[in-house]
Amino acid sequence: MQEFFTYELLTILFIAISCGAAFYIYATKRLFG
Repeated sequence: MQEFFTYELLTILFIAISCGAAFYIYATKRLFG
């Protein structure tokens, strides 16, 4: 149960970081492009 919770938490964190990075790249391209 603890491992499953940790795995799910890491998955959510990974998705959040990916979305944040994509948004950052999009904002940078729009700002300088």
